[in-house]
Amino acid sequence: MNYESNANACEFVPEDVLQLARQTEPPGWLEGVLWQWLATPGIPAKVLLDLARTGSLSLPEDPGDSTPRRVMFSGYRGEEPYLWLIQCLPSDNNSTQHIFRRVLAGRLGQVFALIASDQSLRTELRPHEWSSLIDFAHRVCVPDALASGVMQLQRTFDSEGRLPYPADSVRTQEFIRLLGRVQPDNSLSDRWLALLSAEPDAAEKSDPTMPASVLEAWRGICLLPEAVTFGFIEDAAGRLCRAVEKRYSSDRFRRSVVEKYAAVPCVRTETGVFRKSALAGLWRQHQWLPLPHPLPYLLCKISDLGFLGQASLWLQNAGSPYCDLAELMYRARWQKTFPTRSRDLTRHPASKSDATTSMANAEHLFVLASQQNPEIQSDIELLAKQRHLASVSGENQE
Repeated sequence: MNYESNANACEFVPEDVLQLARQTEPPGWLEGVLWQWLATPGIPAKVLLDLARTGSLSLPEDPGDSTPRRVMFSGYRGEEPYLWLIQCLPSDNNSTQHIFRRVLAGRLGQVFALIASDQSLRTELRPHEWSSLIDFAHRVCVPDALASGVMQLQRTFDSEGRLPYPADSVRTQEFIRLLGRVQPDNSLSDRWLALLSAEPDAAEKSDPTMPASVLEAWRGICLLPEAVTFGFIEDAAGRLCRAVEKRYSSDRFRRSVVEKYAAVPCVRTETGVFRKSALAGLWRQHQWLPLPHPLPYLLCKISDLGFLGQASLWLQNAGSPYCDLAELMYRARWQKTFPTRSRDLTRHPASKSDATTSMANAEHLFVLASQQNPEIQSDIELLAKQRHLASVSGENQE
C-alpha cells in the first residue's frame, strides 16, 4: 500500500510559517515534541493520519530524517486522539497560536490530499474515522491551508461517482459544510444553486457526490469567496423560498427558517447586502417572508439605472441609511463596469437641514417608482397595510 502523497508540503504550509513555528518556545516537553514535528518539512502525511486515528506518533530521532524510529503515544484517554492534538496547541492568549493552527491545518490538508490519492486508504477508513477527520478539520479550520486537500478529495468523489460513506449520514453534511467553509473560488457555485432546487429528500439523486441539504447549499452560496452578481443571489434567494415552501406548511415556521438562514455569515459584505435586498424583493411572491422596509423593496424591484442613480443621490443628501444600498444596486444593475454616475442625473433640491427631507425623498421615490412600474404602487400600499397590521399584532418586521 503506497501512503506517499504527491502533494508538496509547501502547497499547504509555506516555509516562512514553518520557520516561525520552529522558532517558537513550547510550554512543555510533550507539546515541544509535537510542535517540532509539525514544523519539520518532509514528514509524510501518513504520520499525522495515524496519529489522528490511533493516538500514536511515529517520530524520527533526527528531525531532518522522515524515517520513523521511535513511537510516542499521545495523552488521550478514552477520547478522540485529534482532541488531544488540539489541546496541545498554544492557548488562546498566546500570540503564536495562529501560527501553529495554520501549520496543523496545513498538515491536515496534506492528509486529505493523501486520502484523495489512495483508493485503498479510502476503503480502509472506518465511518467514525471519517467523522473524526472531518470534525478535526472543522476545529482547526484555516480555509487557505485546508482548501487544496479538501477540494482534491471532493474531486475524487466526483470522479468515482460515489461517496465512501452513506449519502444521508451526518458526516456527509459535515464534509459539505467543510467544503463551503474552505472553498477557494466560486467553482462550486452552480452546484450550490442546483441543490437549492432539489426536491425534498432527493438531494442524493440530484447530486450523488455532493448531496447538500438546503441549509448547506445556502451556506455554500453565502460563503462564496469571489464576487457574484445580484442576479445570482436573487436567483438563489428565490430557490430558497420555494424550497422552504415545499418543506414546511406553516407560514410562521417558514419565516423563522428563512430568518435563520439569512443570518448565515457571508464572506463578502456585498453578498450580504445583495442577500438582504433579494429577500426584500421576494416579499410580494412569498408574503410569509419578514416584512421589508419599503425602500429596500423599491430598490430591488426597479432596475432602471436613472432611477437608481437619482435614488442614491437623494438618499445620500437626506442622510438615509439606505443610500449605500441604492448605490450598490445601481452598480449591480450595470453588468460590465462600475462607472461614475452620469452628470445629467438631477439632485433632489431638499437639503439635510430640511426637517421633512427623509419623508419627502421617500415619497418622491415611491412616485417615480410607480411611474417606472405601475404595480409598485399597489405593492407599497399592501406592504404599508401589512406593516401596520403587524405592528398592531406585535409580529416581527425587518
